[in-house]
Amino acid sequence: MAILTDAYNLIYDAKYSTLRARVIAAVASAAYGVLKEPSSTPNYVKRLAWAKETLTTPEALKAAGDRLYFGTVIDPAVQDAAIADTVTDAAIQTAINARINSEYAAGS
Repeated sequence: MAILTDAYNLIYDAKYSTLRARVIAAVASAAYGVLKEPSSTPNYVKRLAWAKETLTTPEALKAAGDRLYFGTVIDPAVQDAAIADTVTDAAIQTAINARINSEYAAGS
């Protein structure tokens, strides 16, 4: 298990810029996936608005990625592997998808 300084370094240390880029790419993938969801998806309208806003410009995508980055790198499935530089794209994508599902759950 990572210690708090490891978590801090994942967030602020420039050596993890590739990880940040991978998170932003995962956010783009998740947003694109939301665009393809059926309208019967719980909280569809809010999710769709988020996806459209996220994909409007590179700056909007980066802002969404930066906002979701912290929650992603403190996810235990990502954090330890990220520190060891062995985190997979699948683990990052799973963490991003979970964060989006949590933030845009029905009734939130």
